[in-house]
Amino acid sequence: LSTHCWNCSAGTFTEQGASVCLNCSAGSYSAAIAEVCLDCAPGLFQPLEGKTTCSGCDTGTFSEGGASFCRDCRPGNYSWGP
Repeated sequence: LSTHCWNCSAGTFTEQGASVCLNCSAGSYSAAIAEVCLDCAPGLFQPLEGKTTCSGCDTGTFSEGGASFCRDCRPGNYSWGP
């Protein structure tokens, strides 16, 4: 019998009544005690599962929301990094 509910650590989430915490997927992140993972904002990315933050795309690359990687800008276009 369980006498205590444990908090999920940062980088993980769980829904009500769950028995385990799950890693956030690539392209998302969470703080501790999360019910959902948040997508990385446009211009940010996260290539790994179970993370707490997203990183900025480098100069010459870009991303849309929820990205696990940054794409190169097309010829004739540019971007500047974080």
